[in-house]
Amino acid sequence: MEAIVDGPQIEVASVEQSRTPPPFNLNVGAPEKNLLDFLMSNCTTEPDEKDFDEVHTIICIKGYKDNLVLTVIFYLLCVLSLGSLLLFSRWFPKIWLLLTHLPCPLSSATSVLIKSRVGNHNTICKIQSVDISTIANSSSQFHTQAKIINYRHLNYIFDQQNQQFKPLRFNTSIHYNTLEEMYTRDNISTWNLRSLYRFLYGLNVIDIPIKNYIELLLDEILHPFYIFQVLSVIIWLIDGYYVYALSITIISSLSAFFSLIDTRTNLITLSQTAKYTCDVIRIDVDHEQNKHSTQRIDSTLLVPGDLIDISNPLTLPCDCVVLRGQVIVNESSLTGESVPVTKIPIPNNQSCYDIDHNRNHTLYAGTSVLQTRPTSNQCVAMVMRTGFASEKGKLMLSVLYPKPTSFKFYEDSIRFIIFMFILGSIGIVFSIVQLARLNVPVGDIILRGLDVITIAVPPALPLAMTVGIGFALARLKKNHFIYCISPPRINVCGQIKLMCFDKTGTLTQEGLELHGIKSILDHNQQHVLFTDEVKCNDIQRMTNNNTNEKILNAMATCHSLTHVNGTIVGDPLEEKIFASTQCILKESDNHRLCTLNHSTLEVIRTFEFNSNLQYMSVLVKEIQTNNIDLYIKGSPEKIRNLCIPMSIPNDYHQILNQYTHQGYRVLSMAYKKIDQQQLESLTNRSELENEFIFLGFIIMYNELKKDTIPVIRDLIKNKIKCVMVTGDNALTSTSVAIQCGLLINNNNNNTKIYLSHLKEEQDGEIMWRNIDNDQDLLCPHRFIPLDDNHDNHSYELVVTGDVFSKLLHDHEQQDHSVVNLDRPSPLHVVLTKSCVYSRMTPDQKLKLVEQYVKLEYLVGMCGDGANDCSALKAAHVGVSLSQAEASIAAPFTSLKSTIACVPHLIREGRAALMTSFQMFKYMACYSLIQFFSVICLYQINSNFGDYQFLFVDICVVLPTVVLMSRTDSSTKLVRSRPPTSLASRRVFASLAWHLITAFVIQVLVIVDVRRQRFYRVLATSPNTKHNIVTFECTALFCINILQSFGVALVYSISRPFKKPLLTNYLYAVVLLLLSILLCYVVMIPDQWTIYWLELVELPILYRVKLLAIGIGYLVLSYLFERLFIVGVFKTVLDVLSPNKWRFLF
Repeated sequence: MEAIVDGPQIEVASVEQSRTPPPFNLNVGAPEKNLLDFLMSNCTTEPDEKDFDEVHTIICIKGYKDNLVLTVIFYLLCVLSLGSLLLFSRWFPKIWLLLTHLPCPLSSATSVLIKSRVGNHNTICKIQSVDISTIANSSSQFHTQAKIINYRHLNYIFDQQNQQFKPLRFNTSIHYNTLEEMYTRDNISTWNLRSLYRFLYGLNVIDIPIKNYIELLLDEILHPFYIFQVLSVIIWLIDGYYVYALSITIISSLSAFFSLIDTRTNLITLSQTAKYTCDVIRIDVDHEQNKHSTQRIDSTLLVPGDLIDISNPLTLPCDCVVLRGQVIVNESSLTGESVPVTKIPIPNNQSCYDIDHNRNHTLYAGTSVLQTRPTSNQCVAMVMRTGFASEKGKLMLSVLYPKPTSFKFYEDSIRFIIFMFILGSIGIVFSIVQLARLNVPVGDIILRGLDVITIAVPPALPLAMTVGIGFALARLKKNHFIYCISPPRINVCGQIKLMCFDKTGTLTQEGLELHGIKSILDHNQQHVLFTDEVKCNDIQRMTNNNTNEKILNAMATCHSLTHVNGTIVGDPLEEKIFASTQCILKESDNHRLCTLNHSTLEVIRTFEFNSNLQYMSVLVKEIQTNNIDLYIKGSPEKIRNLCIPMSIPNDYHQILNQYTHQGYRVLSMAYKKIDQQQLESLTNRSELENEFIFLGFIIMYNELKKDTIPVIRDLIKNKIKCVMVTGDNALTSTSVAIQCGLLINNNNNNTKIYLSHLKEEQDGEIMWRNIDNDQDLLCPHRFIPLDDNHDNHSYELVVTGDVFSKLLHDHEQQDHSVVNLDRPSPLHVVLTKSCVYSRMTPDQKLKLVEQYVKLEYLVGMCGDGANDCSALKAAHVGVSLSQAEASIAAPFTSLKSTIACVPHLIREGRAALMTSFQMFKYMACYSLIQFFSVICLYQINSNFGDYQFLFVDICVVLPTVVLMSRTDSSTKLVRSRPPTSLASRRVFASLAWHLITAFVIQVLVIVDVRRQRFYRVLATSPNTKHNIVTFECTALFCINILQSFGVALVYSISRPFKKPLLTNYLYAVVLLLLSILLCYVVMIPDQWTIYWLELVELPILYRVKLLAIGIGYLVLSYLFERLFIVGVFKTVLDVLSPNKWRFLF
């Protein structure tokens, strides 16, 4: 974590050296000399403590103090610059800070500049000075001032001793017995700290501010491109282009209006999703009289440390820890799985509670309480995190402040626009020189020069660039039920090179089916052997020996199922296992009874499943005999280590591998006898969970979804690397990967599959073993088989979570900031050779995606929302198959829960990206063609007329820009991808060819028209507007509209990413009508057309000649684009080095 530096030198620490301060932990406790000391005494100072969350990672905070003299000078400059300085200050707030404030230490600052690590964004925050003692209603001796800033909905308090701001956070790492003490002695009430907590932590509500229409309108119209449009309209009005200026104003206003409506609608939807309030019952503790009182309050008034009654079903408004009673909740809003989860109260011991790790004790905001089991008629929880600090709040913060994604196309777009500005500036210089030579008035010269800029950089460019994205998103929503919350990401979909998939619920069906049981013979035998497999329909009749009876008892009791509204609900896997026993489950306030084959079993205590332990266990008492057994169920690897070695069959691994190779999911069961003394002295579950007697395997199977195999094959066929990332068993994952085509079938003698193993010793070495031959090993350093005959074999790797963590740790210990292609690190070799990652935790999934991103893969992630949220956010493109609130973590959500959405996204992404390239190239060509024409006309002090500009923009450009984007995406994926950069060889070659040929043709037309017999020099005026009706202007106008139309037709070539042009019926019809219209204007214009377009009547033969030249330009451009850019000769351009073109951009 990076420290925030400050000092008189006002130096910004480097990223490597800076460290964010540890969170400021405020917790209830005994007061000290004053409240500020009390607050600071609860501040955690561990240097390695993690940041509050990714949104609040900070590089540095710099202090500034306002200066009255500088402020007055600043606003005077704003007036003198006609508001330009104020406008630039809005775009770049740091300018305002530097011009009105002086750098100073944080201790004397009135404002701070915060530089975020996420995107390197700069944020200015005002420092608020408050009297904490007044807010806390404390006595006069405790008066003290504190400096507080609010950064991204989190308050920071200034630590005078360390001279840094620290984030305020309620301490959620507390000993269990301390929490118990807090339950019996309410310090918040005693010290009147609720008002202080409410001020420091804010109201308990995720209230996303919604800007009003005026604010949104200002944000829209004060964007640099809208300002450029406004300036362009002003120039056109001054220059007399009234109709054209009015038309562009109407179009831009409509665009801004619809954008404003869309933005506000999205904000309202997000705010409604985030905001939730309800009435809760708060419990106040009077420790002097040793009694509790209750009060119904609004949930927004809750603060950390409050006690609430959760006996009745409700949707939780905050994160809490359970102190009394058991709670059954639905966490689908966070995990995407509508599976009831049981939360248990914290034990009263010396263990330390951690809200991020002890999830079985924690209730999260947004989850629903379905049912409770009170303890002593009590079901109580303590509030731990509120508002934006809660789990739901963090998710909303990630939406409000997303991590910026770098995409080459967007970066090059800005560079190209700057290039066009530079070109326009050169045009201004040329115009000034040329018009001054013709003795044009200075005012007109200035207008002509500014007009050149508005032509070289088309104001409608941003609008044109978003049209294709809009059509692509509309098709995804209408045809494939895919919704998007981040429209620019659709272009990124077109460049996906690697796709990660969760397994269960994504590649395979959500539910598991029970296949059967593989138990062992009675343990009284000298050698422990497996019995024959028992199919699921015969399980309830397994009573032929003691082991089978124990298996039935384990299957009937070792679960977290419960009754909700008369129906047994829980994990679908446990439901299937329980149903196969035909057991009857009865529940009362403090008892769970299971009736099975004339015996009654009472579940005394349940030790919930822990993802780190990978197993769960239950204490069960048999009512008839009073015998107590501990049953355990979990992963075969973990259960084997907990069992007595003598109870493990010799062929344990052989039978396990046999099932997992066939794609089955296997769970192990075991038990041990418990005596009453062990229960009485029990302090921790680990004291009991050892020396089990192995019982057998539960065998489950999970079917692939019908779309999985064809989609995976399609992606791999088209050079998109596919990776499975799952928490399931390695061999099961390998089998599923082979079934769906991720891995080549191992029966092929030319391919081997090596599975990773981590030796159990401390800092164990990584081993790679062939899944079909334990003696066949892979060198962990050189990654070549250790046998002598490996030349003719290729191989693929299957990685487990512990090995991945080991590789990542070793990689980070060495300097691998630059990828060495000659000697890559073991981690990089594994990342490129492996496509199956098993036993991966959510954090490991996140780190895997981040490592692929560092290798410059453009990564997509598809998951069902369960434990995938972090990876979905980290990927360039996240696709959620869940409709729960967790889908907010992903830019795309599919209502159809299959991976069939992935090819649709990629195809539409490629179509949208190709459309964006087409739009950019078309708008650039059209504007520069017009730019060349105007520059040529300035030689005779002429220009196009108002209606001529309007005709080109409204009749030629507007319909082609809108309708060109309507062409549907291709029905099939192809191996090639659209270019990502405008600086690519093909983009540059395409633009260069069309522009150079257009400019040459325009020059030749001017020369040619002056050589014609009908040509005569018309009387010219110093006013350019009076020189429109000329032979040169008419000829160039005819060529200009034909060239603009020709470029539109050429850039309609969309293969192979879009369907043929003729499938876009409306566009095809418009092109046909437009071609007829242009032929009419060029060939046989009537007097009305000649008058309004300010044309000169030309001989019919010369008009035919102009039309032929336009058609010739179209044919040349089409052939070049078809053959050299997207056709058979495109490889000719590949011989050129791409670096040769980079200098231009």
